[in-house]
Amino acid sequence: MSLLSVRGLSAGYGAAPVIEDIDLDVRAGEITVILGANGAGKTTTMRALSGEIKVSGSIEFDGTQIANLRPDQIARRGMRVVPQGRGTLTSLSVRDNLRVGASARTDGDIERDITSWTDRFPALGRRIDQPAGNLSGGEQQMLALARALISRPQLLLCDEPSLGLAPVIVRELFAFLREIQESLGTAMLLVEQNANLALNLATDVYLLEVGRTVAQGSADDFINNDAIRRAYLGM
Repeated sequence: MSLLSVRGLSAGYGAAPVIEDIDLDVRAGEITVILGANGAGKTTTMRALSGEIKVSGSIEFDGTQIANLRPDQIARRGMRVVPQGRGTLTSLSVRDNLRVGASARTDGDIERDITSWTDRFPALGRRIDQPAGNLSGGEQQMLALARALISRPQLLLCDEPSLGLAPVIVRELFAFLREIQESLGTAMLLVEQNANLALNLATDVYLLEVGRTVAQGSADDFINNDAIRRAYLGM
């Protein structure tokens, strides 16, 4: 069953669209990855889905049409975004970043969940009252993920989560994403240039080229297709 169903999605920043006629699905509890070179339209796709830019086409999330809703309206429906470049509020403390992430919640478990996430990421716990801008790149990425996940989303959108991180941190990050998907059942849509790691994480894969989908299938389909691997993935 599709949690997110996208049909005929087109969007851009001026007269000419950057992405055209894109269809994609994300099933509940599964991880879908969008691959493609720089300029393929991956980030534009994420911005279109999260309400940051105007679109044409259909975006149905959890049975409701969300195309051209505001980002805050989409977030309240259970879709949260970790943007490229992390997007932490660098002047706020780690604790306050997490409180911002939970701001739409009305239950009484927020402080308990802050403790839970800082226990999961001990580096954040040690610096809970320090400005987020003092954190390393890897720590800021973990904070950005925790800030999105503390809202208890059904779907997490991550735009280039490995960007600018050391290989050892990237491996830890992808292991954490797998753990979250398995333990919490959070569905994810990832944009990623590290095709090798992404294919080992994903269930389904979409490959973009110049704003259009040129291939789609299961991760195994991509791993076992020599032509796609050589032509598009550098593998």
